Amino acid sequence: MKILCFNQPPEDFDPKIHAAGCFLECNQEILYLKRSKNREEAGTWCIPGGKIEKEETPKEAVIREVFEEVDIALSESQLIFLGVLYMRLPHLDYTFYMFHQAFTSKPPFNLNQEHSEGLWMALSEIETYPLIRGGKEALDLYKSQILKSFK
Repeated sequence: MKILCFNQPPEDFDPKIHAAGCFLECNQEILYLKRSKNREEAGTWCIPGGKIEKEETPKEAVIREVFEEVDIALSESQLIFLGVLYMRLPHLDYTFYMFHQAFTSKPPFNLNQEHSEGLWMALSEIETYPLIRGGKEALDLYKSQILKSFK
């Protein structure tokens, strides 16, 4: 199934879902999660995150989702907003808010039932794994924002 990703909302964009995810980084490695067999897009890899609830901000949602999925408590003051991708599937428009938090040492994590595996991956190896729809575009945005911060 084809997905289109945009940095600005396309004409007639009508998102039904808003989601947020976080690039958890330590020593130039990112924590990626493999979706369980019973989940949509099973076997693909993604960053921790999920749907934004009605009364939540994207930042509140990503803090909640990361804790629910991997049992890691994010620091609101260290959480960096990277940007938004506007995703279009044939049957659905949705927004994806992306954040980044760096750690000086890899925090231990515990997976919930949504994921079967978690790995800390170097940037160079992430794209060798099957990524969730929009995963490459999210990674590209992450790389562009992180590289900007080092200039």
